[in-house]
Amino acid sequence: MNYELGLSKSRQSIVPAEHFKQTSITNRPEKRSSGGARELDANGNARVAKIENTAEPRVNSIFPVGFIGLFALHIMTMFLLFGLMPVYIILPLKNDRLDQSMRIVWVVLACTFGLLADPVYWYLYVWRRPSGDNSMAVEAA
Repeated sequence: MNYELGLSKSRQSIVPAEHFKQTSITNRPEKRSSGGARELDANGNARVAKIENTAEPRVNSIFPVGFIGLFALHIMTMFLLFGLMPVYIILPLKNDRLDQSMRIVWVVLACTFGLLADPVYWYLYVWRRPSGDNSMAVEAA
């Protein structure tokens, strides 16, 4: 008979090796043919009434491609924002229609809230022309 040293909280003792069950844990599903309870008790009744497979569903194989695409789009957006930051810092500084305090405000806004402030500055001072600015009409004539 094979003996092993068994440790308990109160004392050490030598017990037969059969006392320790060999257990293995795996994440692979077991292949069993019966669909119901697999073990019976002493009376012949099922120990567990029903065993349900609650394993997580497999991830779709398209997931990594979509994630990589979204990640690449995010990286390109970051580079675009970093590239536009100097533009939206220089534009208010060169704008003659703004006084000194508004130039400082727009530069601070471009540095801190660039994603939100840049489109507002572009709409107010680049895309939309002031009513008194006829520079395009003079150039066309």
